[in-house]
Formats: sequence, C-alpha cells, structure tokens
Amino acid sequence: MNSIQNDKHKRIKAFRMGADDFIGKPIDIDEFIVKIVRHIQRKKIFDQSVLIDELTQVYNRRFLEDTLKRSGRHFTISIIDL
Repeated sequence: MNSIQNDKHKRIKAFRMGADDFIGKPIDIDEFIVKIVRHIQRKKIFDQSVLIDELTQVYNRRFLEDTLKRSGRHFTISIIDL
C-alpha cells in the first residue's frame, strides 16, 4: 500500500485490512527497491514450497498436474509413498 497518510494508525489500519506492506510518500527509491526484491524472494520461496514435497524434496502432485495442463501431453509417472 502506498499513501501520503503515513501515520502509525493509518499503517495499522492498512495491515488489518490485508496490506502486506506500507510505503509512505514521498517514496524512498532505495527502500522501495529492497522491499520489492524481498517480496519477490518470498513469493519464490512460497511457490516452491507449494510445488515441492517437504520430506522428499521432489515435485508433488500439484506440480505434475500443472505441468500436464500446460504441456497438453500425456505422460505416466509413478509416485510411491512409503
């Protein structure tokens, strides 16, 4: 969220309403870039955790189903959970 109203109560309200971050105006470009990079890094970690099994560290069923949908090709795979 970006706002000229940069007081504590406005930031708290924004976070309670679902904002992930708050950048006050005027924008400090160095701070802005660091925050964007961190958000992208967190998203990559989250995306990876959704598609890779935590225990085996191999792609899970969701990844395989998404790959099948994107490729439009059929393939056979066997997953054994011991």
